[in-house]
Amino acid sequence: MLCSVCIATYKRPELLGKLLDSLYNQEVEDDISYEIIVVDNDTSASASDLVENFRRTKFEEIRYYIQPVKNISLTRNMCVENSRGEYILFIDDDEIASPKWIQSMVNTVRSYNADGAFGRVLSHFNSDTLEWIKRNPLYNRETPQTGTEATLTRSGNCIIKTSLLKSVPGPFDK
Repeated sequence: MLCSVCIATYKRPELLGKLLDSLYNQEVEDDISYEIIVVDNDTSASASDLVENFRRTKFEEIRYYIQPVKNISLTRNMCVENSRGEYILFIDDDEIASPKWIQSMVNTVRSYNADGAFGRVLSHFNSDTLEWIKRNPLYNRETPQTGTEATLTRSGNCIIKTSLLKSVPGPFDK
């Protein structure tokens, strides 16, 4: 099974580099392969050199696109348009994937015969981050038990059947 890991980025090459390194080191079973799609929302292509270097030295199955209009929905739509996998996994450029992230997400949709699933996002803060920011619920989301039907959704750290997204023109509302 091919999975498409989709990343929207904007002027954060250092963080994107950490994410790409975490994706390079994924531990997946033999029946799973993956491609990485990076869509840069920066017309100056600030992530271009980083992605090209990553492709050349570590992981050939990475593709890079520029979406010139500053709009996260259009950027995610370009990810969907260019994905080839049976499943799309979205992860944000300021996140780091655990070593078995892809495998865990695939196992979850397989185990529950689900069309998609959402993973937990743990926030890490610099030592000088203000306490009220650290306590803000936006950065400390509750994590329901695995298998719970989703009532609220997001597009960071999730997996969804590609066919569902591609069946809707521009699945993310601009």
